Amino acid sequence: MQNDKVAKELTYEDNSDDAQSNDEEEARLTWEIGKMLGLKAANEEQNYARVAWLLLLVLYFCCIAKLFL
Repeated sequence: MQNDKVAKELTYEDNSDDAQSNDEEEARLTWEIGKMLGLKAANEEQNYARVAWLLLLVLYFCCIAKLFL
């Protein structure tokens, strides 16, 4: 299996006929590398929501601290 991957990398050519299959292979390899690293695709809206909640939490604690100082 490892030898097959190395052979594919060595014989990789970007011809107009093979452009789509090369893109699909690259996407598949990127996905597999991400799985090996334990990365998960995160939704951008979820990231923005997390940042917004974190900022609100920081603002809340700043207001509480200002009341007691």
